[in-house]
Amino acid sequence: RELEAMNDRLRENDLYKSHFFTMMSHELRTPITAIRAYVDILDDVDEIDDAARHNAVNAIRSNTQALTKLVDNILDSARIEAGAVKAEMDVVDANDIMNELAKTLDSLALDKGVSLTVASSKEVPLFLADEEKLLHILVNLGSNAIKYTPDGGRIVLTAGCTPDRVWLEVADNGIGIGEEHLPHIFERFYRIDKGRSRKQGGTGLGLAIVKNAVAIHGGTITARERERGGLEFVFTLKKHS
Repeated sequence: RELEAMNDRLRENDLYKSHFFTMMSHELRTPITAIRAYVDILDDVDEIDDAARHNAVNAIRSNTQALTKLVDNILDSARIEAGAVKAEMDVVDANDIMNELAKTLDSLALDKGVSLTVASSKEVPLFLADEEKLLHILVNLGSNAIKYTPDGGRIVLTAGCTPDRVWLEVADNGIGIGEEHLPHIFERFYRIDKGRSRKQGGTGLGLAIVKNAVAIHGGTITARERERGGLEFVFTLKKHS
């Protein structure tokens, strides 16, 4: 039975690797194809007006940035899963971290026409976390919320507690994703709408990295649809004893 179970795990790993490399090659191909096409335009046309040249250069720059972001995210995900990234735990104040998050996201929210509110309670106790990695997790969640919340929408950043846990929440009243997608959104390369995600600059890896970063904190993260529309992510951590 042990041999059969080991063979099952090996087959599962092989399928996972095959799926991963298929998805990765597809994701890499899109920006590479676009870059090559615009380079050919610049190279093959003897006379090209300034506007066309400007558009081509901007497209190359944009796709190069997307490619760099994708590779960086793949490397980050691999390092976390390999155990090469450790959380340097320290005492953190929930209100401080949520205010810092709001400050970090403020200009992005302003550009999108979305309001950003901190609704943390002063009664939330201290907790243990790697503050830099924690902020990275929350910025990822917050920037996603802003991307998919229409102009005039609202993002609320909240901290609270239970008897033994502290929870941090990022909630929006945006377009949501649908209940059927919730079990899959932390999977690598999972996208609800591939065209929309690419337009927004998504790599399909952000939430997978968030899930792994949460795990090295010993925490949990959940996502759920809100009754009045939108999505909320709740990240829970142990209190500081």
